[in-house]
Amino acid sequence: MNILDGIIKSHSGELSSLLVDKGFNLEQAKQFLPAAADQVMKAAPQEGIAGLLSGSGASVVAGLMQKIDVGALASAAGINAEMATTGLNALLPKIVQLLGNDGGGLGALLGGNDNLLGGVKKLFS
Repeated sequence: MNILDGIIKSHSGELSSLLVDKGFNLEQAKQFLPAAADQVMKAAPQEGIAGLLSGSGASVVAGLMQKIDVGALASAAGINAEMATTGLNALLPKIVQLLGNDGGGLGALLGGNDNLLGGVKKLFS
């Protein structure tokens, strides 16, 4: 399980509610969440989660929206592409926030070279 899967699982109720507010039923939300997490990881920069956290929230969301294969996501979740796009627009800002892109949490740990991840990279370089 990657960190994004953990966030999806620990916040599944909140994230499902965002989808239900956009017209999903609970079964659709249940299928959409892991499929969306998979597409986000595929669309993430080569650096993975650390790369996701390197930009501002809005720029990260916009970049992901350009890279995510909405058709594949829709197919995996059993919904149409329009609904998948609506779901992504609802979820991505919250997921980025939960990952810590708003200046705290994981973002503080992964943010720059003088941090935990930078130290780990130096150890293995």
